[in-house]
Amino acid sequence: MTWFFHCKDYKMITLCTIEEKDRALSYLESRFGIEPSLFSDYEFYISQKDRVHICQKKEIKGVKPIACGMLIVRIRGMIKPSTNLFQLFGDKITKNIVNVSKEEVISFIGGKDLPYIIGNNKVTDGFVLVRYLDFNIGCGLLSRGNIKNMVPAVKKLEIKY
Repeated sequence: MTWFFHCKDYKMITLCTIEEKDRALSYLESRFGIEPSLFSDYEFYISQKDRVHICQKKEIKGVKPIACGMLIVRIRGMIKPSTNLFQLFGDKITKNIVNVSKEEVISFIGGKDLPYIIGNNKVTDGFVLVRYLDFNIGCGLLSRGNIKNMVPAVKKLEIKY
């Protein structure tokens, strides 16, 4: 993980409280089947706007980080998983996965929402991992038969084939 530091004495990022960490981990386990033990080697930090980041466990005395590691969830109000989490830990997700076709993934990567017909799989309304073959594409929000694209604009691509 990458560390960014700021040496002035103000708080932009702090260690998560036990409650904040438990809230994030409980959500990831119940919604996506991600075992909390997957994150046992990481320290949990919270930054502005209730963004939860994970970093390798280490301490540098006298330096206060303003950002570190990787954003995994936002816990303000409704918990929202990050696309980073899905792309890096998606192979550990066992629930609420939507598999898409080649045409659908091209549309989704380009920033479009997708229609979704509920089939035999046990996907429920809420955040879902959008997957194409073995590729974890990103986060979508399933609601009323539609998957809203939640991939950040900077990660969207127009693909022509």
